[in-house]
Amino acid sequence: MVLIRVKENIEKFSLQPQDKVLLAISGGVDSMVLVDVFRRLNLNIGIAHCNFSLRGEESDKDEELVIAYAKRHNTPIHHIRFDTKKEANRLKLSTQLTARKLRYNWFSEIKEKHNYTYLATAHHLDDQLETFIFNLSRGTGISGLRAMLPLNNGLIRPLLNVSKDEVYAYAKKESINWREDKSNTKDKYSRNYIRHQITPKLKELNPNLLNTFNTTISRLLATENIYKKAIQKDISKLFDGNQISILELGKHIEPLQLLYEILKLYHFSYADCQAIYSKLSEPKGQLFYSKSHQVNIDRTHLYLSKKTIKQDWEIPLNLSEEKTNLPNGKMIHVTKIDRPNSFKTEKNTLYLSLENTNINVRIWKEGDKIKPFGMHGQQKKVSDILIDAKVPQTYKKDVLVLLSNCEIIWVVGHCSSESVRITDRKISVNCIKLV
Repeated sequence: MVLIRVKENIEKFSLQPQDKVLLAISGGVDSMVLVDVFRRLNLNIGIAHCNFSLRGEESDKDEELVIAYAKRHNTPIHHIRFDTKKEANRLKLSTQLTARKLRYNWFSEIKEKHNYTYLATAHHLDDQLETFIFNLSRGTGISGLRAMLPLNNGLIRPLLNVSKDEVYAYAKKESINWREDKSNTKDKYSRNYIRHQITPKLKELNPNLLNTFNTTISRLLATENIYKKAIQKDISKLFDGNQISILELGKHIEPLQLLYEILKLYHFSYADCQAIYSKLSEPKGQLFYSKSHQVNIDRTHLYLSKKTIKQDWEIPLNLSEEKTNLPNGKMIHVTKIDRPNSFKTEKNTLYLSLENTNINVRIWKEGDKIKPFGMHGQQKKVSDILIDAKVPQTYKKDVLVLLSNCEIIWVVGHCSSESVRITDRKISVNCIKLV
């Protein structure tokens, strides 16, 4: 039954004859059954084994079993040892998370180096149920409830609809050697607690639990597929990769859920989205951060951008150089114009007489002031200029200023100073442009 089920699953993955599959083999019964089934199906495989050095001699015996199996069946073998506890201390992560990070990073390296098409793991139906319960206990949506996917970005799980009891039955029937991890008998870890304490109680309520659960997972996966297609249409109407219309968001049947579907790809949690949504009717200008991005609530839109730390830099602008690269990735372009009859007004262009030579450029700061052109020497805060121009909070952080002898002469793209007004059209000037 297991052999037939796995063969059917592999056919759904559309593996080609030339595809190579890297099998993650620990030495436990699940993975030893997986490699035996793949070998019997005459698939092109290799074995990868990680010794995490967490159980002393027991870990070494697991490694010996896997290597011996590979040699006996002439199967390519890749194996590695990790000092997992040392790495956990360095990364400041739990032992479990560190082991997961180490093995999947290494699997990726092996796949790329040896041209494996897929990585296969031995997760089975009982693992799927544990994942479902674990996600449910923490709080989740549809994707969390449908748990692990059979095929996901080059990772395949051919045993995902096979129960643990079926795995054991196959192993005994085919006389497969495996090793038991004694740590699996302890309730220290959440999954073990679910396995030993919760699942048996559920099976008392429903002796046919795994079969009905497998049907539920199929239905949840189908529901998720329908949901994704529908939500993507809504997102394409509302979000252009940079901004979200607050008005259009409010018209949606589930605005908070739609907001989460947009922002989760930028590492915003559901709780983050709840906080953002709760502030839409309050004063604007509030910022919310994920680990990689930020959202600014403006008057009519939510603006999304990469999270940046305001840079504290100031550099001289060499007017004899045609181009000056700035630390923020922008560039200043300088062109000398001889005796222009008129000046073409452009947003990111300043015309400066040649007598102005000591010029610096930096990002504006709170408290900066300028004497705007036309205000007869009166000063105005740069922050007020940006407010008047209705510059979104997200973009304010990147506004540049030019200074001459410590006096701001240009808020780039917005306002030039009275002090650099050109009254003689017959003189030569520098045309300074931000590109």
